[in-house]
Amino acid sequence: MKRTLLIGLLLTSVSAFAYMGHPGPDRMMLDELNLTPAQEKEIKTIRKESRNERIKLMDQMDELRDETRKQMMSVLNDEQKRQFIALRKEMRQSRRDNGCDRGTMGKMKPPMR
Repeated sequence: MKRTLLIGLLLTSVSAFAYMGHPGPDRMMLDELNLTPAQEKEIKTIRKESRNERIKLMDQMDELRDETRKQMMSVLNDEQKRQFIALRKEMRQSRRDNGCDRGTMGKMKPPMR
């Protein structure tokens, strides 16, 4: 289960970066195939369903991550909990500053032609 979720996260990450202003190798390859309108429509549907599955996996990863954090917090003492929270806040800010915020990535929509 964890391995499947990690694979899903990896695929999601790769997919997210593929849509950041670059058509990505899939789109470039599809452009070279001279697809018929029917093929383009079918591929668009397949990609949309795939994206929906990736979103579901991301949600499962969020749930697993939240449960892991709860378990970790139950082991820490009060001072360690404060440090943990402060360090997470710093890490989040650093990701936002570098344009790698999950909130931004989750809102991206793939270019569907």
